[in-house]
Amino acid sequence: MKALIFAVISTLSIASPAFAEVTVNDAWVRATPGSTKITAAYATILNSGTADDVLTGIRTAIAGMAHLHSSTGKDGVMRMESIETLPVPAGKGVALTPGNYHVMIMDLKAPLKVGDEIPIIFTFENQGDVSVTAIVMPLNYSGASSDSGADHHSHN
Repeated sequence: MKALIFAVISTLSIASPAFAEVTVNDAWVRATPGSTKITAAYATILNSGTADDVLTGIRTAIAGMAHLHSSTGKDGVMRMESIETLPVPAGKGVALTPGNYHVMIMDLKAPLKVGDEIPIIFTFENQGDVSVTAIVMPLNYSGASSDSGADHHSHN
């Protein structure tokens, strides 16, 4: 009987599916001067699960559109391009930071003032929707100085 119970428990642990546990932390958005209708959002995405996940979409009620972008530099020239998805490997993180991956928020419905709180929904292939509140920061703010364990790689 003990052998049968051990066999069942062993089979269950082997058959356990891998899963993603994605969180979005330290979300912030740049304030907008005057009647500017575009801004950028940043955050740290952490996947503490055992399966890879993929960021597939972003939306917010404060604007007509939110889209994932990547900034790359070549020969001293920065270039920004839209990207459809962003892999978030198991056990790792991805930083959305100025000059790297970021969220472009376009067609703002109202100006954003320092201290405002902005709802943003990040959609992942496996995790589904993750809702966060991003804080509006000054134009010259460049992000938290602490290392969160996310990949801060460049795209050169």
